[in-house]
Order: sequence, then C-alpha cells, then structure tokens
Amino acid sequence: MIDEAKSGKRMTRQEYLKKHFNLLPRDQLPGNDIAFVGWKGMKWHDKVEQTADVSWLHPYFGQLFWKTHQEYLLLRGPAKPLHPWYFVNFKANIGGPQSISNVQAIFASTCLRLGIKPPHHPHALRHLYVDTLVNVCGLPLHQAQVLVRHRSPASTEVYAMASLEATRLALLALAKKLLELPGGEQWAPGAASHIQSPL
Repeated sequence: MIDEAKSGKRMTRQEYLKKHFNLLPRDQLPGNDIAFVGWKGMKWHDKVEQTADVSWLHPYFGQLFWKTHQEYLLLRGPAKPLHPWYFVNFKANIGGPQSISNVQAIFASTCLRLGIKPPHHPHALRHLYVDTLVNVCGLPLHQAQVLVRHRSPASTEVYAMASLEATRLALLALAKKLLELPGGEQWAPGAASHIQSPL
C-alpha cells in the first residue's frame, strides 16, 4: 500500500501508477515490452501493508547503500524521469526506465572491471547472501528463510547448498579437532603405520 503525500489517501501500487503516471506495474506489461520486469513474489513481513524489511549482513553495508543511494538520486534527478522506477537511462532514452538486459550488461561489465570472472547475474548477489548467512556465519536455515522472505523452506535449502570448497574446509577443521582429542596423535600424518587393528 502507498500513502499519497497530498491527499493522504491509501492506494495500491497499481492504482498509484495509473493515477500519477498512467502506467501499469512492470510485471503486467507484455513480455516483449522493453520496460517489462518479472515478479516472483515473496513472503511479506507485514501481510496487511505488504511490506518487507531489509536485513543487512553487517550495518556497514546498510550505511554504504544509503550513501550510494543518495549519490544516485543526485544523478537521477536531472534525468527528469516520467516514472517512479528506480533505475533510469543516462545515455539513450535519457530518463527512461532501465531494461533488464541493460541492468544485466552493466552488472556483468562491472564484474569484469573488478576482476570477477566469469561475469555474474545480479541475482547471484542473493545466492551469495544466503550462502554467507548459512555456510559462513552458521545461521540456521529457518532464520535465513525469514531474512530472504522465502515462502517455502525448500527454496532456502537450494540456495544454501554447501560448496565443495566449504565442505573441504569443514573437513580440515574437523581433522584439526581430532588431533586435539586425547589419543588424537594417532590421526597425525605418518602415524597410520602405528595404528593397531582392533581385529
């Protein structure tokens, strides 16, 4: 729901777009429209207001986002967009909404400039977030599910599949713990010849 600043009237996003911009939500446009964007849906934190909180991995990332957002708005304003959508064009069709393909191309080229190969899709950031929450920070799956607003736990489990490298590091940590246990010296490299068979 959106609160209209002047009248104080509450309206849906669809009503707001129709009244102020004579536009449809981007997920209701034809699939071949340059402004079309799909909408997968999510679990709301507040079902009545249809809102969801943003939870940062660390407060610093939230501060960095806010700073970058303010800088972006200074660039977006002079483009004079005739729509409320966040990402706008600054070259051809100045002020027009960015298409999905444009956003993907910008993201891919940015990855390459940063030395991230192969270039990734923006949605990879979501995978990275869940993987970090679960496999690096050790957050339980049911809590990660709340943060990423999945309706089904199965959706979170797919994102949280442990990588081979993460599993290898976990095994190395386990091996270190075995060495620290009483009698653990029998697991040390080169000690195999001294292990006596229980048979």
